[in-house]
Amino acid sequence: MVEFEVREVELAISEGVSYTFWTFGGTVPGPFIRVRQGDTVEFHLKNHPDSKMPHNIDLHAVTGPSGGAASSFTAPGHESQFTFKALNQGLYIYHCATAPVGMHVANGMYSLILVEPPEGLPPVDREYYVVQGDFYTVGKYREKRPAAVQLDVRLTTADGKVRSLAELRSQPALITMFYSSCQSTCPLLAFSLKRMVAALTVAERERLRLVMVSFDPARDTPEALSEFGALHELDASRWWLARTPEPSVRELAAVLGVRYRETSGGVFSHSAVIALLDADGRIVQRTTKLDALELPFIEAVRSTLAVR
Repeated sequence: MVEFEVREVELAISEGVSYTFWTFGGTVPGPFIRVRQGDTVEFHLKNHPDSKMPHNIDLHAVTGPSGGAASSFTAPGHESQFTFKALNQGLYIYHCATAPVGMHVANGMYSLILVEPPEGLPPVDREYYVVQGDFYTVGKYREKRPAAVQLDVRLTTADGKVRSLAELRSQPALITMFYSSCQSTCPLLAFSLKRMVAALTVAERERLRLVMVSFDPARDTPEALSEFGALHELDASRWWLARTPEPSVRELAAVLGVRYRETSGGVFSHSAVIALLDADGRIVQRTTKLDALELPFIEAVRSTLAVR
């Protein structure tokens, strides 16, 4: 029996640079699987409740529909199970095959499965397995991630004003990315931010800026942003609902650790990240938990607001 849990985890990729990996078992590459030809394997795939995406697994050693992908599509907080017989010996790749496949693979969901001959392989002193992958972050190699307010990003807000991220300096902020026509995650992002604000005192709320920047500058006009704000009852005096040109969208998403991809017809596949910025624009903490109030994150907000 093989048991995997998918976890979306933020880890250091080099000094001063972190990345949110999508993983099998919390590592990239995932665990090495070893079976023998003729084995019948029972596979269990769990998706951690804090995950924001459904996932599955395609084992190239499996003879069957999509290498098991069709039987292992697993929503956050759920578990799937399937059984296969290892028919062909060899070393094979496995990876997540949930659409868009390239995004799941690029974020770390891959590794190897070895099907040994029935009699096994000769013993050796030590074994290694190597799987090549590439990760792309903002800035040069090993360059520490800049503060968000250092980016030359111009925002057009719902009231038509042109603002700069530098205006957030001296005032802590919660910032996320969305698009106004989203019917699922983005309304939940707005609700989560409102719930966080409600957990603060009146004095704390007065010091906190709330910023939502669109992935979709082509469609999210000031009018569309205003409609989104009105629909979700977002106070325009404290919330910046904003658009910025596509190059700046990419730059800001990289700094915040948000991944997105336009699929078709104005629909975006994207991660859900809320980042806390201190008064210098540095990212203090992130959360991807939208279904409940994350108390350690709220405490981080309070501590940041308390710094004068």
